[in-house]
Amino acid sequence: MIRTFKVFRGVPATWLLVSCASLLSPVCGAQPAQPRPSVSDLLAQAFVTVDGQPQSRALAEVLLRELAARGTPATPQTLAEVRDALVDQALMVREAARAGLDSNPLMQAQIEILRQRALANAWQQSVLQAVQPSEDELKAEYERQVAVLGARELRLRQLLVREEPTARLLHDRIRGGDKMAALALDYSIDPDTRAEGGLGGWLPEGGLAAPIAQAVKGVGPGQLVPAPVRTSSGWHVLQVEEVRPYVAPPLSQVRPQVRQAIAQRVLQQRLEALRRAAKVD
Repeated sequence: MIRTFKVFRGVPATWLLVSCASLLSPVCGAQPAQPRPSVSDLLAQAFVTVDGQPQSRALAEVLLRELAARGTPATPQTLAEVRDALVDQALMVREAARAGLDSNPLMQAQIEILRQRALANAWQQSVLQAVQPSEDELKAEYERQVAVLGARELRLRQLLVREEPTARLLHDRIRGGDKMAALALDYSIDPDTRAEGGLGGWLPEGGLAAPIAQAVKGVGPGQLVPAPVRTSSGWHVLQVEEVRPYVAPPLSQVRPQVRQAIAQRVLQQRLEALRRAAKVD
């Protein structure tokens, strides 16, 4: 069996070395009492050796974090599976090198892209985690977002199609008496609402895509939006089904999301500053 693992985020950096310390002994061998090595030294040690080539604990740590992020508990079986995965991977990498696959320019570029992407993601996470907004900053961001979301929320029924002529034809048919719910089943390409006859869930007006939010201003319950609306998804034929006042959840319920919004803005500002300072030819 070939075992593969995906990239993960959000697991402590010493998951293998601390959480699984008691589990490593039967797999890697118990260590005699000695001065505590650094995390870097531990990660550099061999987790398993394949034909004389060590596969480091750092590699095992990566795979274990991915499993932990998916809810897999730390057990001897987990470590055995990781060990087997590293053995399989080492053998396949060796055979790929023997076949000269590692000298292919596109393969080298793919490896470089993965390296750059991993480092870029690590930098982003370091910036996001360093942002610790004050209570006043959290309250200000919360109030700003509540204001943006607006005073009402709506349930919309929609037909989403790719071409403007089709959207206008369907819009005319609805104005002529055809039911949008039936037309949505036949024509809409929106996978989220098609089976419901085009009916979506409740959304605050400010949370709608900008062209749609603009188009539904002043449109009351049961009314068809006067003309099809274009977004990056296609052409929307829209009808306002229901309207009610929007009541935002209290800050205590959305504090993590508000903090994340502030952190994301800081990240974007840092990236824009880097772009301004960079010489791009």
